[in-house]
Amino acid sequence: FMGNHFHLLCRAPRMNLGEFMRDFQSWLATKLQQHWKTTSQIFSRRYSAVDLLDDATAFDKLIYLLANPCAAALVQNPKDYPGLSSLPYHLDDQPICGRWVTQEKLTRNLKRNKDYDPELAASYHSIRLTPLPSLEPKSAEQRASTITQELAATCAALHKKRGKKGVLGARRLQRLDPKSRPKAPKFTPCPTCLSTQQAKKDAHKAHRQAVTASYYRARSHDRNPQRQGPAHYPVGTTPPGHQKCVAVAGSGTPTLRGCRGVRDPDFRDPDFTGGMTQRTGTTTTSARPSLSTWIVPLTLARPSSAW
Repeated sequence: FMGNHFHLLCRAPRMNLGEFMRDFQSWLATKLQQHWKTTSQIFSRRYSAVDLLDDATAFDKLIYLLANPCAAALVQNPKDYPGLSSLPYHLDDQPICGRWVTQEKLTRNLKRNKDYDPELAASYHSIRLTPLPSLEPKSAEQRASTITQELAATCAALHKKRGKKGVLGARRLQRLDPKSRPKAPKFTPCPTCLSTQQAKKDAHKAHRQAVTASYYRARSHDRNPQRQGPAHYPVGTTPPGHQKCVAVAGSGTPTLRGCRGVRDPDFRDPDFTGGMTQRTGTTTTSARPSLSTWIVPLTLARPSSAW
Protein backbone atom coordinates (compact mmCIF):
# COMPACT_ATOMS: atom_id res chain seq x y z
CA PHE A 1 0.00 0.00 0.00
CA MET A 2 1.51 3.30 -1.11
CA GLY A 3 0.37 6.79 -0.16
CA ASN A 4 -2.34 7.12 -2.80
CA HIS A 5 -2.75 3.67 -4.33
CA PHE A 6 -2.18 -0.01 -3.66
CA HIS A 7 -1.19 -3.13 -5.60
CA LEU A 8 -2.53 -6.66 -5.25
CA LEU A 9 -1.00 -9.78 -6.80
CA CYS A 10 -3.83 -12.28 -6.65
CA ARG A 11 -5.80 -15.09 -8.25
CA ALA A 12 -9.51 -15.05 -9.05
CA PRO A 13 -10.42 -18.65 -10.01
CA ARG A 14 -14.13 -17.87 -9.66
CA MET A 15 -13.71 -14.80 -11.87
CA ASN A 16 -15.09 -12.51 -9.18
CA LEU A 17 -12.22 -10.06 -8.86
CA GLY A 18 -14.50 -7.22 -9.97
CA GLU A 19 -16.95 -7.94 -7.16
CA PHE A 20 -14.16 -8.20 -4.59
CA MET A 21 -12.55 -4.94 -5.69
CA ARG A 22 -15.94 -3.21 -5.68
CA ASP A 23 -16.59 -4.21 -2.07
CA PHE A 24 -13.01 -3.78 -0.87
CA GLN A 25 -12.49 -0.33 -2.36
CA SER A 26 -15.90 0.83 -1.14
CA TRP A 27 -15.09 -0.32 2.39
CA LEU A 28 -11.61 1.19 2.24
CA ALA A 29 -12.90 4.52 0.93
CA THR A 30 -15.55 4.67 3.66
CA LYS A 31 -13.00 4.00 6.41
CA LEU A 32 -10.59 6.60 5.02
CA GLN A 33 -13.36 9.18 4.83
CA GLN A 34 -14.29 8.48 8.44
CA HIS A 35 -10.67 8.61 9.58
CA TRP A 36 -9.85 11.90 7.84
CA LYS A 37 -13.34 13.35 8.43
CA THR A 38 -13.91 14.15 4.79
CA THR A 39 -16.51 13.49 2.11
CA SER A 40 -14.04 13.78 -0.76
CA GLN A 41 -13.95 11.05 -3.38
CA ILE A 42 -11.11 8.64 -2.65
CA PHE A 43 -10.70 6.72 -5.91
CA SER A 44 -11.19 8.65 -9.13
CA ARG A 45 -12.15 5.68 -11.30
CA ARG A 46 -12.39 1.90 -11.49
CA TYR A 47 -9.32 -0.20 -10.78
CA SER A 48 -7.13 -1.61 -13.55
CA ALA A 49 -6.04 -5.25 -13.82
CA VAL A 50 -3.10 -6.72 -15.72
CA ASP A 51 -2.91 -10.43 -16.53
CA LEU A 52 0.39 -12.15 -15.69
CA LEU A 53 0.68 -15.06 -18.08
CA ASP A 54 3.78 -16.92 -16.87
CA ASP A 55 5.74 -17.65 -13.69
CA ALA A 56 8.74 -15.47 -14.57
CA THR A 57 6.52 -12.41 -15.02
CA ALA A 58 4.66 -13.12 -11.79
CA PHE A 59 7.89 -13.32 -9.78
CA ASP A 60 9.22 -10.17 -11.45
CA LYS A 61 6.07 -8.28 -10.45
CA LEU A 62 6.25 -9.60 -6.89
CA ILE A 63 9.74 -8.09 -6.55
CA TYR A 64 8.48 -4.91 -8.21
CA LEU A 65 5.72 -4.55 -5.63
CA LEU A 66 8.01 -5.21 -2.68
CA ALA A 67 10.60 -2.72 -4.01
CA ASN A 68 8.02 -0.04 -4.77
CA PRO A 69 8.89 2.16 -1.73
CA CYS A 70 12.52 2.21 -2.89
CA ALA A 71 11.59 2.92 -6.49
CA ALA A 72 9.56 5.92 -5.28
CA ALA A 73 12.57 7.18 -3.27
CA LEU A 74 10.64 6.92 -0.01
CA VAL A 75 13.02 4.66 1.96
CA GLN A 76 16.44 3.13 1.43
CA ASN A 77 15.37 -0.38 2.41
CA PRO A 78 11.89 -1.89 1.86
CA LYS A 79 11.97 -3.15 5.47
CA ASP A 80 12.03 0.50 6.66
CA TYR A 81 8.77 1.37 4.90
CA PRO A 82 6.20 2.35 7.58
CA GLY A 83 3.20 1.55 5.40
CA LEU A 84 1.46 -1.77 4.87
CA SER A 85 3.56 -4.28 2.93
CA SER A 86 3.47 -8.04 2.54
CA LEU A 87 7.29 -8.29 2.74
CA PRO A 88 7.48 -9.40 6.42
CA TYR A 89 4.94 -12.15 5.80
CA HIS A 90 6.88 -13.44 2.78
CA LEU A 91 10.08 -13.61 4.81
CA ASP A 92 8.67 -15.00 8.07
CA ASP A 93 6.02 -17.27 6.53
CA GLN A 94 3.54 -16.09 9.14
CA PRO A 95 -0.17 -15.49 8.50
CA ILE A 96 -1.52 -11.96 8.32
CA CYS A 97 -3.76 -11.24 11.30
CA GLY A 98 -6.40 -8.59 10.70
CA ARG A 99 -8.80 -6.88 13.10
CA TRP A 100 -12.35 -6.25 11.93
CA VAL A 101 -14.68 -3.97 13.88
CA THR A 102 -18.41 -4.39 13.27
CA GLN A 103 -19.27 -0.72 13.02
CA GLU A 104 -23.01 -1.18 13.40
CA LYS A 105 -22.56 -3.13 16.64
CA LEU A 106 -20.07 -0.59 17.97
CA THR A 107 -22.29 2.40 17.16
CA ARG A 108 -25.39 0.76 18.62
CA ASN A 109 -23.69 -0.10 21.92
CA LEU A 110 -21.94 3.27 22.26
CA LYS A 111 -25.34 4.94 22.11
CA ARG A 112 -26.45 2.82 25.05
CA ASN A 113 -23.20 2.96 26.99
CA LYS A 114 -20.51 5.58 26.32
CA ASP A 115 -17.97 3.40 28.17
CA TYR A 116 -18.57 0.41 25.88
CA ASP A 117 -15.33 -1.38 25.04
CA PRO A 118 -14.75 -1.32 21.23
CA GLU A 119 -12.86 -4.60 21.55
CA LEU A 120 -16.19 -6.35 22.18
CA ALA A 121 -17.26 -5.42 18.65
CA ALA A 122 -14.00 -6.64 17.10
CA SER A 123 -13.11 -9.97 15.54
CA TYR A 124 -9.75 -11.26 14.34
CA HIS A 125 -9.04 -13.12 11.12
CA SER A 126 -5.82 -14.66 9.80
CA ILE A 127 -4.86 -14.91 6.13
CA ARG A 128 -1.90 -16.91 4.89
CA LEU A 129 -0.24 -15.78 1.67
CA THR A 130 -0.13 -18.36 -1.11
CA PRO A 131 3.35 -18.78 -2.66
CA LEU A 132 3.73 -18.14 -6.36
CA PRO A 133 3.63 -21.33 -8.47
CA SER A 134 7.36 -21.04 -9.21
CA LEU A 135 8.17 -20.80 -5.48
CA GLU A 136 5.69 -23.35 -4.15
CA PRO A 137 8.01 -26.41 -4.45
CA LYS A 138 10.61 -24.67 -2.26
CA SER A 139 10.63 -24.60 1.52
CA ALA A 140 9.71 -21.46 3.45
CA GLU A 141 13.40 -20.72 4.11
CA GLN A 142 14.31 -21.14 0.45
CA ARG A 143 11.45 -18.89 -0.65
CA ALA A 144 12.53 -16.19 1.81
CA SER A 145 16.14 -16.46 0.64
CA THR A 146 15.16 -16.19 -3.03
CA ILE A 147 12.99 -13.13 -2.41
CA THR A 148 15.63 -11.48 -0.21
CA GLN A 149 18.41 -11.91 -2.76
CA GLU A 150 16.37 -10.69 -5.71
CA LEU A 151 14.96 -7.78 -3.73
CA ALA A 152 18.44 -6.72 -2.59
CA ALA A 153 19.71 -6.75 -6.17
CA THR A 154 16.72 -4.70 -7.36
CA CYS A 155 17.10 -2.11 -4.59
CA ALA A 156 20.85 -1.84 -5.28
CA ALA A 157 20.11 -1.10 -8.93
CA LEU A 158 17.54 1.53 -7.92
CA HIS A 159 20.03 3.14 -5.54
CA LYS A 160 22.66 3.29 -8.28
CA LYS A 161 20.16 4.80 -10.70
CA ARG A 162 19.13 7.42 -8.11
CA GLY A 163 22.73 8.57 -7.74
CA LYS A 164 23.33 11.28 -5.15
CA LYS A 165 19.64 11.93 -4.61
CA GLY A 166 18.51 10.87 -1.15
CA VAL A 167 15.26 9.31 0.01
CA LEU A 168 12.44 10.90 1.97
CA GLY A 169 12.81 8.62 4.98
CA ALA A 170 10.25 6.93 7.22
CA ARG A 171 9.85 9.82 9.69
CA ARG A 172 9.24 12.54 7.10
CA LEU A 173 7.03 10.16 5.16
CA GLN A 174 4.72 9.76 8.15
CA ARG A 175 4.45 13.55 8.52
CA LEU A 176 3.27 14.11 4.95
CA ASP A 177 -0.18 15.55 4.27
CA PRO A 178 -2.34 12.58 3.19
CA LYS A 179 -3.95 14.76 0.52
CA SER A 180 -0.66 15.92 -1.01
CA ARG A 181 0.36 14.76 -4.47
CA PRO A 182 3.40 15.14 -6.75
CA LYS A 183 3.61 18.30 -8.84
CA ALA A 184 4.00 16.31 -12.05
CA PRO A 185 2.72 12.75 -11.50
CA LYS A 186 3.72 10.19 -14.10
CA PHE A 187 1.01 8.53 -16.14
CA THR A 188 1.78 5.42 -18.15
CA PRO A 189 -0.65 3.29 -20.20
CA CYS A 190 -1.71 0.09 -18.48
CA PRO A 191 -1.13 -3.06 -20.58
CA THR A 192 -3.78 -5.76 -20.69
CA CYS A 193 -1.25 -8.50 -19.99
CA LEU A 194 2.43 -9.17 -19.32
CA SER A 195 4.49 -12.17 -20.35
CA THR A 196 7.99 -13.13 -21.43
CA GLN A 197 6.48 -15.19 -24.27
CA GLN A 198 5.02 -13.38 -27.27
CA ALA A 199 2.83 -16.37 -28.20
CA LYS A 200 0.97 -16.12 -24.89
CA LYS A 201 0.41 -12.40 -25.35
CA ASP A 202 -0.93 -12.97 -28.86
CA ALA A 203 -3.28 -15.71 -27.61
CA HIS A 204 -4.45 -13.45 -24.78
CA LYS A 205 -5.17 -10.63 -27.24
CA ALA A 206 -7.15 -12.94 -29.54
CA HIS A 207 -9.16 -14.31 -26.63
CA ARG A 208 -9.88 -10.82 -25.34
CA GLN A 209 -11.14 -9.72 -28.74
CA ALA A 210 -13.37 -12.81 -29.01
CA VAL A 211 -14.92 -12.26 -25.56
CA THR A 212 -15.46 -8.56 -26.26
CA ALA A 213 -17.14 -9.27 -29.60
CA SER A 214 -19.39 -11.90 -27.98
CA TYR A 215 -20.30 -9.47 -25.19
CA TYR A 216 -21.28 -6.75 -27.66
CA ARG A 217 -23.37 -9.18 -29.71
CA ALA A 218 -25.20 -10.27 -26.55
CA ARG A 219 -25.77 -6.65 -25.59
CA SER A 220 -27.14 -5.82 -29.05
CA HIS A 221 -29.48 -8.80 -28.79
CA ASP A 222 -30.53 -7.68 -25.30
CA ARG A 223 -31.45 -4.21 -26.60
CA ASN A 224 -33.40 -5.51 -29.59
CA PRO A 225 -37.14 -5.04 -28.85
CA GLN A 226 -37.96 -7.88 -31.28
CA ARG A 227 -35.69 -10.45 -29.65
CA GLN A 228 -37.07 -13.95 -29.19
CA GLY A 229 -35.28 -14.68 -25.89
CA PRO A 230 -33.02 -13.12 -23.26
CA ALA A 231 -29.36 -12.53 -24.05
CA HIS A 232 -26.62 -14.84 -22.82
CA TYR A 233 -23.43 -12.99 -21.89
CA PRO A 234 -20.01 -14.69 -21.80
CA VAL A 235 -19.10 -16.37 -18.53
CA GLY A 236 -17.30 -14.00 -16.18
CA THR A 237 -18.66 -10.81 -17.70
CA THR A 238 -21.01 -8.36 -16.01
CA PRO A 239 -24.22 -7.66 -17.98
CA PRO A 240 -25.29 -4.00 -18.23
CA GLY A 241 -27.31 -2.88 -15.22
CA HIS A 242 -25.96 -5.58 -12.90
CA GLN A 243 -23.30 -5.74 -10.22
CA LYS A 244 -22.34 -9.39 -10.43
CA CYS A 245 -20.66 -11.36 -13.19
CA VAL A 246 -22.09 -14.42 -14.91
CA ALA A 247 -21.10 -17.48 -12.86
CA VAL A 248 -18.71 -20.20 -13.95
CA ALA A 249 -20.37 -23.38 -15.16
CA GLY A 250 -21.01 -25.73 -12.24
CA SER A 251 -20.73 -23.06 -9.55
CA GLY A 252 -24.46 -22.60 -9.13
CA THR A 253 -27.10 -20.33 -10.61
CA PRO A 254 -25.84 -16.74 -10.80
CA THR A 255 -27.79 -14.12 -8.90
CA LEU A 256 -27.51 -10.90 -10.84
CA ARG A 257 -28.29 -7.91 -8.62
CA GLY A 258 -29.08 -4.65 -10.34
CA CYS A 259 -31.78 -2.57 -11.96
CA ARG A 260 -33.02 -5.50 -14.06
CA GLY A 261 -34.23 -9.00 -13.33
CA VAL A 262 -32.33 -12.25 -13.78
CA ARG A 263 -31.92 -13.40 -17.37
CA ASP A 264 -32.35 -17.01 -18.44
CA PRO A 265 -29.27 -18.04 -20.41
CA ASP A 266 -31.13 -19.36 -23.47
CA PHE A 267 -29.53 -17.07 -26.03
CA ARG A 268 -26.12 -18.26 -27.13
CA ASP A 269 -23.86 -16.60 -29.63
CA PRO A 270 -23.33 -19.14 -32.44
CA ASP A 271 -19.92 -17.61 -33.23
CA PHE A 272 -18.53 -17.93 -29.70
CA THR A 273 -18.89 -20.82 -27.29
CA GLY A 274 -18.34 -18.92 -24.06
CA GLY A 275 -16.25 -16.44 -22.14
CA MET A 276 -13.73 -18.99 -20.92
CA THR A 277 -10.92 -20.86 -22.62
CA GLN A 278 -8.29 -23.30 -21.42
CA ARG A 279 -4.75 -22.31 -22.38
CA THR A 280 -1.56 -23.85 -20.94
CA GLY A 281 -3.35 -24.76 -17.73
CA THR A 282 -4.81 -21.32 -17.00
CA THR A 283 -8.35 -20.07 -17.33
CA THR A 284 -8.92 -16.59 -18.64
CA THR A 285 -12.09 -14.58 -18.85
CA SER A 286 -13.22 -11.01 -19.08
CA ALA A 287 -14.78 -8.99 -16.27
CA ARG A 288 -16.19 -6.02 -18.17
CA PRO A 289 -14.99 -5.97 -21.77
CA SER A 290 -16.17 -2.42 -22.39
CA LEU A 291 -13.83 -1.24 -19.61
CA SER A 292 -10.91 -3.43 -20.70
CA THR A 293 -10.68 -5.19 -17.34
CA TRP A 294 -9.57 -8.80 -17.41
CA ILE A 295 -9.19 -11.51 -14.81
CA VAL A 296 -6.90 -14.56 -14.81
CA PRO A 297 -5.64 -16.71 -11.92
CA LEU A 298 -2.62 -14.41 -11.54
CA THR A 299 -3.63 -10.78 -11.77
CA LEU A 300 -1.97 -7.54 -10.78
CA ALA A 301 -4.76 -5.25 -9.61
CA ARG A 302 -4.13 -1.57 -9.11
CA PRO A 303 -6.78 1.06 -8.42
CA SER A 304 -6.61 4.61 -9.68
CA SER A 305 -4.78 7.11 -7.53
CA ALA A 306 -6.57 8.08 -4.36
CA TRP A 307 -7.67 11.63 -3.73
